[in-house]
Amino acid sequence: VIIDYFSNNKGHFTADKLFKQLKSELPNIGLATVYRNLNDLASLGILKQLSFPNLPIHYELANYRHHTHFYCEYCHCIYDIDTPSKQIETNRAWQGHYIKDVNVELKGICKNCTIDYFG
Repeated sequence: VIIDYFSNNKGHFTADKLFKQLKSELPNIGLATVYRNLNDLASLGILKQLSFPNLPIHYELANYRHHTHFYCEYCHCIYDIDTPSKQIETNRAWQGHYIKDVNVELKGICKNCTIDYFG
């Protein structure tokens, strides 16, 4: 059920948000069950854990297309953006090193918050 949810709803989800979504479909599900399954799926490499300051852990499908995460320090939203790091992803041998995974995270103020932030 959790994998189906992630497959049908692209994005970043916390355990609490997922629990609230699944509760209507599975009224007997518990929050501890959701946490346990998210951790198990992450340890199996099916889900990827995302950690940002001042936010609970977010999860996304690990095999979702390569992208970079942008964290807005003002509204605390996480955005997927394309960056040149995609070149590294497609070139597994980089300067003599074998790359298994690429993880680039950017922090700043998102385009939606720049007017509020910069006045």
